Amino acid sequence: MSDFALPSLAERATMIAGDCRVVLPRLPEGCAACAVYSPSYNLGASPSARRHPRARRGTGLDWRGYGADPDCLPEAEYQAEQLAILRALYRVIRPGGSVFYQHQDRCWAGQMISPLQWLYQSPFLVRQQLVWDEGQAQQWDGAYFPPVHQYVFWLTRGALAGRPAAAGAAWTSVWAINPTRHPDHPAPFPAELARRCILTGSDPGDLVLDPCAGVAQTGIAAVQLGRRFLGIERQPAFVAAARVNLAPELYGLAVVGNSL
Repeated sequence: MSDFALPSLAERATMIAGDCRVVLPRLPEGCAACAVYSPSYNLGASPSARRHPRARRGTGLDWRGYGADPDCLPEAEYQAEQLAILRALYRVIRPGGSVFYQHQDRCWAGQMISPLQWLYQSPFLVRQQLVWDEGQAQQWDGAYFPPVHQYVFWLTRGALAGRPAAAGAAWTSVWAINPTRHPDHPAPFPAELARRCILTGSDPGDLVLDPCAGVAQTGIAAVQLGRRFLGIERQPAFVAAARVNLAPELYGLAVVGNSL
């Protein structure tokens, strides 16, 4: 039995203020057609990531995490956390559904760390690795070629259900999308990136989930495309900003939970 009411077609969007590690096990199994998940990267723990994502050409503020989250865990603990969240996501994605997992390569002691190291341990099938071409480097320490790309890993719960009309029709495996900015979030997810994921992984009326919703950029894309949106965010400041961000798209926005 679910502890939370899912958004109806009339409501269109719900933000749950809480930790996805606690919320996901309390959602109905197979309730979402797809999820868009862009976690923090644990940059605070990496000696090679010393600059704020807004910095250009090696200048800018030191990276201090996401609001109240210092984004600084021992690497093994971070990977275990990511794997646990992916396993929880697997339960709430319907069979044949998709998760679009956005992440990047990082370096530790001169060695590259790929997200595939834990993705292959998850129950999902790794269907495809897409490249997000940002067009400019967001942060680097000068010891490597400036990275101008990140990845979107297309994961599926079992065999893909049907053939997505959007995939392969208008886009290649490299998506050139400029980064976006938001005054209340240091690294907001571009709505256009979310839009492509949602068009590929869902149909109108389906539920789209974002377990690390931030300021609800995914929610904007979902509502505009006629999907229902369920966002989970543990930082109250981001939940408040998400309400403002979604307000032009909605008549009302349900926000439940305060201390999950």
